[in-house]
Amino acid sequence: YASDQHVGAWFAQVVVSRQCNAKLVGIDATEALRMPGVKDFVGSAAIPKGGANYWTGDFAMIPGSDMDKEKIFWEVNDTIPYVGAQLGVVVAETWAQAHEAAKAVKQAYVSLGPPVTTTVDAQRRGMTATRNQVEQVKKSGHLAKLLRGSPGVQRDRPPAMVRASSSLSAQSTLKTGEQVHFQLETKSVCAVPCDGDCMEIFVSGQCRDLEQSAVCLALGVPRSQVNVVNTRVGGAFGGKILCQLATCCAVAVAARKLKRPVRLQNERRNDMQMTGLRNSMDFDYDISFDADGKLDACDVKVVVDAGWIPGIGPLFLNSVEEEGDAVFKFPGGLKTSGQVLITNKAAISAMRAPATMQTSIFTSAALE
Repeated sequence: YASDQHVGAWFAQVVVSRQCNAKLVGIDATEALRMPGVKDFVGSAAIPKGGANYWTGDFAMIPGSDMDKEKIFWEVNDTIPYVGAQLGVVVAETWAQAHEAAKAVKQAYVSLGPPVTTTVDAQRRGMTATRNQVEQVKKSGHLAKLLRGSPGVQRDRPPAMVRASSSLSAQSTLKTGEQVHFQLETKSVCAVPCDGDCMEIFVSGQCRDLEQSAVCLALGVPRSQVNVVNTRVGGAFGGKILCQLATCCAVAVAARKLKRPVRLQNERRNDMQMTGLRNSMDFDYDISFDADGKLDACDVKVVVDAGWIPGIGPLFLNSVEEEGDAVFKFPGGLKTSGQVLITNKAAISAMRAPATMQTSIFTSAALE
């Protein structure tokens, strides 16, 4: 596992934000730096000249996603969008020392109002991704391929939904709720500086290309100078396609500054706060059928809770469009529409068949 690499390396622990929808007005590591074994507090000032303070690698450039706003280290005077955002890392001789010191770093905030944590609040406050953002992300073939594999099957459907004149109908709403990631191994990474200003990254992750691109952009170096070694993943289920990139970049910056190997194994509670959820999806549907129970047509409106940026959220609307009739055919047509909402939570992550699972629950629940 990544956390087994380089015995003797110093340990890092992430200092995570404790408030959201609040302005960070102060961060003080003085007390933490006095604690036994503590070597340094590493924040945004340690990002090398030419490096970028975002951890999404190549995906930062996807139009409409706002992924370039995902900071490696949030800074004083920033508005913190969610609890669990990275403010810095404490580096110490042992994991326990780093963990205790990270908790001792003082944070000061000015609240900007109650956070938005539900789709009801987001709708009431008009916190939605724009139509242009949604369409731009939905057209991102590279992002869709990474998260969902091959393109969806194009089904033979009528050009427009037409209900039979004699049809009966049923209307209801299904809310799927959320699920948290609880992998066997939390996010873990070991960064090792090498000769020639190079870096070797041992990581518990699912996407070596993204991990390499994220670290290269953070350090401001060409890809030829960063080698990524994918160790045993320790459970991922989609949660280590994107969500491990933040700690990859943080530890790489710390190792570059301190000029020695640094490793990190997230504490479980921090890991769950930092990682986006399998998001909730609301399905408001109207299904028609004949007197014998044979399906006719389906009109479904979908609401996606994307977290604090659109991110991958718009792709979930694609899933409903492509897979809403994957099991049950609607001869009169399937009509879909959707909305991507913004809330004060970490941006959503993939989790085992992202959106496919929620869509199949919707169709099964509707038939029941």
